[in-house]
Amino acid sequence: MKLREYSLTQTSDDSGDSVDVFAEPIFGVLEAVAIVDGDLADNFDITLTYVNSGIGTITLFAKANSTADAMFYPRELVNATADGAALTGTAGGDRTKPVIAGYVTSTLADGGDTKTGSVILYVWE
Repeated sequence: MKLREYSLTQTSDDSGDSVDVFAEPIFGVLEAVAIVDGDLADNFDITLTYVNSGIGTITLFAKANSTADAMFYPRELVNATADGAALTGTAGGDRTKPVIAGYVTSTLADGGDTKTGSVILYVWE
């Protein structure tokens, strides 16, 4: 496996919003997300999703009220093997890295009128 970096620059519209899709599909395990706020207005929101062909839209990461450059390490609760619906994780334990299998969409809100920032994904492939 190798760690690959995917970058997306977004420019908000006059209402402060933007919805953009990474240029290529991503297949791997998400290690980290870097938010580079550029000149975006303070307290912007960002949500990363992708569409799984069998399940539908899956949220990989969401951050509200962001004000500065930051690195995040998204993790998900794991499921029990005997009962797949049962979550076995607790706060601080039994977490796994999210899987990505498709085009990732970044939704920006409250970024200010025509402001620019970036999101960088670090993915194990």
